[in-house]
Amino acid sequence: MKVFVNNPIPDRGMRRIAKALIEHAPPEIEIVYDPAFADLVVLYAYGRRERLGEQVRLIKEAGKKYAVVQLALRSTMTPHTSDWIPLWKDAEVVWSYYNLLALCEEDLQKPNFRFYHSPLGTDFDTKKNEDRFLIACSGRSYLTESVRECIKAADTLGGKVFNVGPQIRGNVASSNGMGDWMLQLIYSQCKFVSGLRRIEGFEFPVIEGLMCGARPICFDRPHYQQWFHDLAIFIPEVSREETVANLINVFEHTDDSRISVTPEEKEIARKRFDWATIIQGFYQSL
Repeated sequence: MKVFVNNPIPDRGMRRIAKALIEHAPPEIEIVYDPAFADLVVLYAYGRRERLGEQVRLIKEAGKKYAVVQLALRSTMTPHTSDWIPLWKDAEVVWSYYNLLALCEEDLQKPNFRFYHSPLGTDFDTKKNEDRFLIACSGRSYLTESVRECIKAADTLGGKVFNVGPQIRGNVASSNGMGDWMLQLIYSQCKFVSGLRRIEGFEFPVIEGLMCGARPICFDRPHYQQWFHDLAIFIPEVSREETVANLINVFEHTDDSRISVTPEEKEIARKRFDWATIIQGFYQSL
């Protein structure tokens, strides 16, 4: 089967998924770099339901098949599963780290599609270094991903912040396009890493930072608990000012033994978020 996996926008997360789909494809899968030559096209659903529907129409008219990687749902302009089921039902498989079957049940919808429930993965793995930053956060959005809250909490304690993303205002160091080798080095110099996207998310920095020795902090929501329940510190998803106070509390009162990522925890993460296993499961589900 010839498969096209390249993502349509310059997004770091989607590039990581596409790269894994290419690197870990089994021998019977031929990766092509033009959708015109593909038997199957992988689509990344991050919103824009109507535009994605038009892509599906053109793919089907061309006699090709498609698969969907569902990256966002409740945070999109069409948050109800009924909006997406018409697209999902004709897909060869729908892959998501959200439990789409449970969300369909919540919305009183019948899930009539093939579902692959799996996290994303990482190949990051490096030794912990001395802490230079109090916390690593991530994102272009100052508010959606709680970057503001991380900065305010760190500023209160005189701590430094590292942002995985473009340069933003304030006393914040940013990755700003650095390569993965340097990114791992910086993660290894962070005490905590944020997984605080509101409403929904998976957050690559949680697993990347953890594998470099930074302790994740996540909102106490089912989609985070499912994958990080034994690896992260959880705080409630409340108002922004309450979140700042909760972060300060974590920074000040978490015991050092809880902050340190143990070899056993890294091994759990290494197995749970192994790209080779995850991608094998995706292709097997086609």
